[in-house]
Amino acid sequence: MKAGGFGILLPGAKIGTALTAAGLLDLTSAAMVLYVLMPADLVQNLPHAAGIVLLAGVLLLVSGSLPAEQSRLGVLRDLLPLSFIEVSHLVGSIAGLFLIVVARGLYRKLYRAWVMAMALIALGLLASLLKGLDWEESLSMLATMAVLGLFRPAFYQARCGQRKHRGEHCADGGQVISCCR
Repeated sequence: MKAGGFGILLPGAKIGTALTAAGLLDLTSAAMVLYVLMPADLVQNLPHAAGIVLLAGVLLLVSGSLPAEQSRLGVLRDLLPLSFIEVSHLVGSIAGLFLIVVARGLYRKLYRAWVMAMALIALGLLASLLKGLDWEESLSMLATMAVLGLFRPAFYQARCGQRKHRGEHCADGGQVISCCR
């Protein structure tokens, strides 16, 4: 590989695979050390999950309004009909919009909002792949899902506040949550 007046020899497939495996082992080890050193109350005091989901929703909305890369779209057109690809743009944008709404429920640590966010992120991941083989966006959705899954114990509230009457409903996180037990 040459850049300007400099040349770099790239490793072969065997060495490249070994280096990738060593890098993954290093990252996994660092993650385990950080997990062990993490304070015990971090999971209970994590309001940032709502912000992460909010950013994932914005990412899906913005990417839904942008055209797909032509080379990837050409490969995808051989596999799927164009109408299917266009619908996946719409589905990704709708999932992004609902993720923005559900972020409020995550901020309030509602379990149902967490379940809804996990489902919407999975839908956004699938839509990202189907709308133009956008694997970078899909990886970011997967990372968001992993972070949200890691902090599952933080979402423990089953209802949306004080109920006055049996059967009272309240809207939060884009869904109607029944406050009765």
